[in-house]
Amino acid sequence: MQILIPPDDNITKSLTDGSLPHKHLLWEIVFFVEGKCLHHIQDKTFNCVLGDVFIVGPEHVHSVELLEEKHNHRDLYFTDEHFKKICSSLNIPGLYDDICKNIVYLKFDNSTILNLLEQLKTVEIYEILNKTTPSEKNLQNFNTCLSSCDSILYFLLGNYSLKNLKQTRTDMPEWLLNLLLDLNNPNFFSLKPSEIIQQTGYSHSRFSELFKSYMNTSLADYMIKKRLQYASNLLITTNKTTLEICTIVGYDSYSCFVRLFKKLYSLSPLQYRQLHRKQI
Repeated sequence: MQILIPPDDNITKSLTDGSLPHKHLLWEIVFFVEGKCLHHIQDKTFNCVLGDVFIVGPEHVHSVELLEEKHNHRDLYFTDEHFKKICSSLNIPGLYDDICKNIVYLKFDNSTILNLLEQLKTVEIYEILNKTTPSEKNLQNFNTCLSSCDSILYFLLGNYSLKNLKQTRTDMPEWLLNLLLDLNNPNFFSLKPSEIIQQTGYSHSRFSELFKSYMNTSLADYMIKKRLQYASNLLITTNKTTLEICTIVGYDSYSCFVRLFKKLYSLSPLQYRQLHRKQI
């Protein structure tokens, strides 16, 4: 069995060929971009076109069989350690083990997949610039792109979790499931709760009543947890200042951000960064 390592430690790579059955040392997110092909993974086969996405683990055997000469798929790579940390930060019991055992297949509409692919192209550009013309500016942009990769992974894992939730919580209305999906996106959970509620079409009181009845928590508390989970990941995986991270996750008040972070993690953001970076 062939075991592949992405060349030159790439974070993302565009591929136009098929492949024989193989494994990867890294986690591989496969985005099918152009053409038709068969994706053989474990003991299953999927007919793939634009919009099909798979999360493939180090223990998954897969291959790509082309059905059309013109073909393109794009890979995004994560180490097992980093992938596990992202899964853990979502606080979904058994998420990492579940993904290791199962085939994660997601399908997106054209608008969503094209947005994801644009983000990956940006990552590739700065990855190349950082390798060929190292500079402080390129390094800063590259670190920003790494955060973008994490955001993509958060979005995909959130989709997978909600896909499972739809199968188990048949009582939950479609609008709420879609909202929970959006709330996995840092650009969305950094909005004010009132802005999010306004988009649902419900009054504040009615929305609060419905959200609490299904989720056993308020939207504000749910968003605090999402924001701080994302902040904890940024503290470990980037060199952004705690003030920058405070702004990224949607807080205007730094003192409020620190207070809430300490309440959840029993450490200040700076203490959390120092502790966990020592453990890496």
